[in-house]
Amino acid sequence: MKDSNLVTVGWAYGQAEAALAQALLGAAGVKVFPDTWYVASVQWHWTHALGGIALQVPAAQAADAIALLADNPIVRRPRHWLWRLPVAVVAVMVLFWVGFPPPPSGFFPTVLRPASGRLAEAPGGTD
Repeated sequence: MKDSNLVTVGWAYGQAEAALAQALLGAAGVKVFPDTWYVASVQWHWTHALGGIALQVPAAQAADAIALLADNPIVRRPRHWLWRLPVAVVAVMVLFWVGFPPPPSGFFPTVLRPASGRLAEAPGGTD
């Protein structure tokens, strides 16, 4: 089948969701082609960067597939912005905590470091 005959009816951002949608559509007799499925299985952290796993069906079955996916509970409904706000704040806090190095705590030259319990003598010191 040519790729030009395929229509994207949805995107999944995890293999579990893509497999559920593929099973639902397959049980209804709709042939499903999950695009970027194998990339997501090897490089799962690239899934969002690639736009998710596109679920493609033949153009003749697109209307049935869209109706099935719209009536199914696996489709996530957008959450209210009041729920998203604390999640975004926590995500930014985690990013700052993990993503930034700690502040500098000083410079310690090797000459001033203790060597076996005593200060090392500076080069060119007095005899």
